[in-house]
Amino acid sequence: MLCRISVGHYSNPDCEAARMTRIHGVEYVAARCCGATFSLPRYSSINFSAREYWTDGWREESLYPNDEGLRRCDCGNYLLIDDLVRIVENSGTAAQPSVVPDNELMACLSSGVSETVEVAARLTLWRFLNHPYRERYRQHRFDEDALRQKESKRVTATPQKWHLGKWLHKTSEGDRPEGAVRTIPVFDCSEAQRSNMRRLCELLEQNSSLLDAGRALLLAELHREQGNFEQTLTLLDAPSYRNDEHSILIKTLAKMQVDAPVRFLSRS
Repeated sequence: MLCRISVGHYSNPDCEAARMTRIHGVEYVAARCCGATFSLPRYSSINFSAREYWTDGWREESLYPNDEGLRRCDCGNYLLIDDLVRIVENSGTAAQPSVVPDNELMACLSSGVSETVEVAARLTLWRFLNHPYRERYRQHRFDEDALRQKESKRVTATPQKWHLGKWLHKTSEGDRPEGAVRTIPVFDCSEAQRSNMRRLCELLEQNSSLLDAGRALLLAELHREQGNFEQTLTLLDAPSYRNDEHSILIKTLAKMQVDAPVRFLSRS
């Protein structure tokens, strides 16, 4: 099965060029576990622009770090940037704490970390496990656009936002109705992905301190990618989400019973 989709492209280069991410010096921090000293960049301005934005929170080629602040201390412990203690002075230089590579996430999760660190690791793992689908998605879109050009269909040249009025309906391969020029491939969710998403939902639902506004939206997306569409709609029924562009998109996908992560803004 394929899903027809009307997701456009959006950019505002003049605005983005005026607000780049800038670093002005560093600040020094210390780990609580062993007292190791690190440096962190001090941002004077932050630009969250990226080449692609996805419903699971992934930003491709982002101008700002695209992670959950998960780091590995010199002593081997896993920690979050927010848990580091700011110090006033430091003699000499200090390196930044090590980013935890994707292939080390399972080792992190099996090391008895706190729930806050576990949530960060599992959110990172969730997006990492979605990366193969992103590659299929991009290739599918490339192939379909190439076919559209070959068939002399008009390609929109002006970047624009996605339009809810032209959203999704399902169609089978080889059965493309007239005008169905944007589809996405089916999302085959593995048991490893489902297990990680179930555990994430459990953590976020049982501990309200882990569930800030941004993660509340990600919780709805986690349920959607598991096919729990009614639960997604219930979570997004709060007044604070009704006029939010990202939540409207997730709600629309849930209503259409689409479980795939979707690239909803792009400058490719």
